[in-house]
Amino acid sequence: MQLRARLLITALSLTVGTVVDGADGRLEGSGDGVAASGGGEGSSSAVSVVRTPVRGAAVVAAAASATSAVEPTPGEKVAQRQREVFVRERFEAVFGAEVIEGLTRSKGIDWDVLSDTSIPFDDASKRAMILRISKFMEPFLATRFSDPIFLSIFRDVTESKVGVDSVPENRLEEHARRYFTSGRFEGARVELRPKIGGDQLGSIVIVRPVDGPEVKYYVKTHTGGTKTFLSTGAKPVNAIELMVYKVLEGLGVGCETHFFGRDEENFYIATRDANEQGGFEEYSRVDRKDQSSTGPVWGVLSEVLVAPMVTDDTERARVEAAIATDPVAQNFIEQMSMLDVLARLMLLTDLQTNGGNFGFVRRDGELPVLRVIDFRLCEVGRIEEHVFNDARFRGFLVGNGFFNYVTADRATCYALHDRAVELRVREGLRIFETMFAGWEEKIEAARINTLAAVEESGMSDEEIIKLKAKLDAYTEILRENFRVFEGMLREYRGD
Repeated sequence: MQLRARLLITALSLTVGTVVDGADGRLEGSGDGVAASGGGEGSSSAVSVVRTPVRGAAVVAAAASATSAVEPTPGEKVAQRQREVFVRERFEAVFGAEVIEGLTRSKGIDWDVLSDTSIPFDDASKRAMILRISKFMEPFLATRFSDPIFLSIFRDVTESKVGVDSVPENRLEEHARRYFTSGRFEGARVELRPKIGGDQLGSIVIVRPVDGPEVKYYVKTHTGGTKTFLSTGAKPVNAIELMVYKVLEGLGVGCETHFFGRDEENFYIATRDANEQGGFEEYSRVDRKDQSSTGPVWGVLSEVLVAPMVTDDTERARVEAAIATDPVAQNFIEQMSMLDVLARLMLLTDLQTNGGNFGFVRRDGELPVLRVIDFRLCEVGRIEEHVFNDARFRGFLVGNGFFNYVTADRATCYALHDRAVELRVREGLRIFETMFAGWEEKIEAARINTLAAVEESGMSDEEIIKLKAKLDAYTEILRENFRVFEGMLREYRGD
């Protein structure tokens, strides 16, 4: 629907003989591609910004003046535009006072509300009235298409509808520009590209530092943030989600991560491209039916695992004998076991059984290295439900718990479910001793980095206090989870 509106805006602009600023549906002055006060809300640093075409927008490049006035936020721009467009006298000049009086009474149009910039641009009553006005005008389009005055006002109304829905995207892009052109990125040039896939609002950001090669980041809203489709409203950011990103980064499993935003709802997560130096492949792209595809990741498991599951001790012994001779197979089991342990420690879902959320970096002469690029937190009612307990350890011993490895590919199923319990326990303990070495310091560093990002984001003091309390509580739970899980592995003596 939004794309149709944007195309209509462009067509109307050509018909009227004028150019609509931001032909991709953004309003004049939206800052899309124009370096104004650093591209951020309230920023005034001089930067150069280039934006590639998105949905038909033209490439625009400009330098912001360090002395320019404070740039209005995307929401403020839309509210101002609403005041300019929805002037009752404009509509009366086109349709007549009597017709507009009938529209006002029958459809409950409050022109004072529409022109009041103190009322949020996306206020439910405003959006409803704009929609009613638009539907009122649509039947006239066929008979008055040659009337430039009608087309001008119809275009403005259509622009207003699109403008409201574009604010979240514009806001994300402005905050991304500001973040990636300040601090450690001071003086960098930024290029924004459209995000591909996923249901969360986002963008690809190419950062070109003053010194050094360009870097690609994937920016998106937090899990509870605005979606790419018209959502019912954003939820506050979950401090635990941010903490998990930093823990994964600290343990060398996740990508470099940055956080920024303006409040607890409009808060963004940027992750560095896992394929920056080449060699990264999402696990979902491994063709399970092609040994030439599975071999570099699974090793000898590609050959010895014929059936979907291994349930016979004799067969397990044959598989283990093959694994003992193959470093690639050993590495796959180790990496997937680490992923399983992390998911149980932090209640991560949509991960091990979703090959689009992790993958392996493969380079000549080196064993594949695991990289997590996305995840979801298990939804819980109370923070105490994150505590690792006997029930969750029993799930690990069984090889499922709330994970369904039985339906996973045969290599994952063997490594995390079919393999003998004592071997999986031994693997888990080795992960704590090697790959999780220094976890106490890494968890504390993750807490400090997450809190620093929250404090620098522009959130209110009340929001920061609330997030800090949750972050501190979760940090203590996570520390205890690591201790308890490792302790249970050490104490395990079989059933």
